[in-house]
Amino acid sequence: MNILLIIRWPVGGIQTYCKYVYSLPLFDSCRFTVVTTTEADEAYFRSAFGSKLGELIRLEEKAFSGASILRIARRIARPQLIHAHGFSSGILAIPTKLWMGIPMILTSHDILQDSQFAGVGGVMKRLALGTALTFSTVVNVVGNDAGQNLRSYFPRACSAKKLAVILNGIDVERFSEAQRRDLRGELGLAPDTLLMGFFGRFMTQKGFKYILDMLDQQRQRLAGPVHVVCFGWGGFIREEQAEINRRGLTGYFSFMPATNEMPQVLKGCDVVLMPSLWEAMPLLAMEALVAGAPLIATSCIGLKEVCQGSPAIVCAPGDSQSLLEAVNTFFRERAMREAEAEQYRGEAVRRFDRKRTGESLKSLYDSVVSPNGSLQCKAG
Repeated sequence: MNILLIIRWPVGGIQTYCKYVYSLPLFDSCRFTVVTTTEADEAYFRSAFGSKLGELIRLEEKAFSGASILRIARRIARPQLIHAHGFSSGILAIPTKLWMGIPMILTSHDILQDSQFAGVGGVMKRLALGTALTFSTVVNVVGNDAGQNLRSYFPRACSAKKLAVILNGIDVERFSEAQRRDLRGELGLAPDTLLMGFFGRFMTQKGFKYILDMLDQQRQRLAGPVHVVCFGWGGFIREEQAEINRRGLTGYFSFMPATNEMPQVLKGCDVVLMPSLWEAMPLLAMEALVAGAPLIATSCIGLKEVCQGSPAIVCAPGDSQSLLEAVNTFFRERAMREAEAEQYRGEAVRRFDRKRTGESLKSLYDSVVSPNGSLQCKAG
């Protein structure tokens, strides 16, 4: 099966999705031509796809267009399927889909909001996205919350018959079997200091602002000393660091580079913070739960779906007071919360295994490509 894979914005979540899913042996019968931007990490993608990768084509920003994708599709061995990851990828795939008459799957990895469709530009964006969804053979979403969100904006283009929900999954063996990294020792923290880990991008969506607000406005109400370790760069990290300095909070934070030892550092934190404002179906929450790391997360769309039935402490999104209460709850109930997180690991492994994600996606591929195939992939 020759598949043209289009990834217009290779952000962390989509890259990790590719690594978790396409590295599975069940895709060995597929050959992928991946079209992405020059910003994508070539070594990462080659590692993720391995021998399944026929060709990796990285286009400059100004060269990434519907016409360029069509030229690529006509040059390579005729693809049997287009899989566009992300809305902009789906929009740019329309000319190839129409010209070559092959099926297209559009996978949404995000949540839509009213602000995206404000003004004249928003109207044009809504029209373009609606067109991409309409011309897609199947619209794939990574969570039930994400599916309900997309259908609320495009009910006709995302009918129940056309929408395929395939829940995200992770490499559960890697996160359940890793050893703990001694972050406390590396940072020289006192034994009684609560080490909280923040692993999100420094974007509005991830809610880092509310950690600052909690420490700036309500630090006197914390039940004990705390320290936040952040991993990774990018986004608005310089602006966030400047704000930390402006508020006099430098001593509360340590910044470390992105790491390939995510399981080890998750286990090395006393508790993981996810103060997100919205998510589609977050991999980080799954990784923390499988690793047995206690989790404090908001009840925002997508994240509440992952945390449902888990021992995660849930607080309100966009509310530093609620976040403070959650942190203090962990202080009071730490031993119990740690034990519950450890006990839940088995259930987390069952819920979030990437093999189920891969099996459902491969089944979807087969049903779309087969002339007589029927879409049977409606649940994760």
